Amino acid sequence: MRYTFSMLKPKPKPKSKAKPKPEAIWRKKFSGALSKVRQERGHHSAYAFFHENGGQKYFGFSYNHYLRIERGVRLPDQLGLKRILDALGSSFGLYFERRPLLLLYVKALLGGDPLFDSVFAKPITTDSIDSGKTSPQDMILRNVAKTKWGEIPLMSRQQLDLITSDKEVYWIFIWLVSTGLKRTVAELAIDLKRPVELLTIALSRLIDQKLIEQTKDGEYFSPHFETDLSNPNTHLTREQTLWFQDQILEKSRSGGRRVHSHAFLVAEDDEMLGALAALLRETVHKANLLRSSIPASKGHLVSVECCLARLMPIPE
Repeated sequence: MRYTFSMLKPKPKPKSKAKPKPEAIWRKKFSGALSKVRQERGHHSAYAFFHENGGQKYFGFSYNHYLRIERGVRLPDQLGLKRILDALGSSFGLYFERRPLLLLYVKALLGGDPLFDSVFAKPITTDSIDSGKTSPQDMILRNVAKTKWGEIPLMSRQQLDLITSDKEVYWIFIWLVSTGLKRTVAELAIDLKRPVELLTIALSRLIDQKLIEQTKDGEYFSPHFETDLSNPNTHLTREQTLWFQDQILEKSRSGGRRVHSHAFLVAEDDEMLGALAALLRETVHKANLLRSSIPASKGHLVSVECCLARLMPIPE
């Protein structure tokens, strides 16, 4: 066999892939977290999230620009980040909910430099508050409550807009999804003490948005009773939040006994506000464990509420 020069020439070593830079790694982590939060808030695609929130006119950049953010190619500027967070919903503004995303954003800006690791120390959480006195049973209860709450399906934006547009629509939905009962329009008029004419219009609108259904016998019911249906964090504006509060307050004034507990505290920073918000959220999650899976036969429809409000600043 004859050997040519090319056959005897040593083969070049394969080029090793360049390691990604730390800032690229953190951009990817940020984009992954953003995509996850977006989907949790009910937006199953980047396209829907971008365009349902006003598109370029709202965000100040194009869809392709946003797509590069979600793919970890680039970071938004601070104004762009604020608009993204706002589009995720007002309740996403709570300190503990937005903190992980903000940490990844800042780490990406800093290029993942370990010099700043001490700044990103783990914050206070409800699990760490008085953890030495927390029983294993309560820890299990917390986890079960949190898991069950997280499994509640979310409304679409159109469904949320509907139930905050009209009192009859709202209370029909709440009554049927909470009690699991089947009711004719005449029975609903007695239950809710509202005119049949207004309820008939409201029922038609609820059916259009698939929030309730009608049987062949003319009874209305909620197909969401077994799982419940939660107000989505997405798109919940301050005006809608206040509207919900007004409806419940109006009903509770004429509903008899109202249990009210409160405490005045000084929250020195957002971290303490976040800890308090997490405690209240945990209370609601635990209360939800008592929700019955059997249609109601007696009792009262009640509202379990927790409220944290800034009252007045303390001058330095």
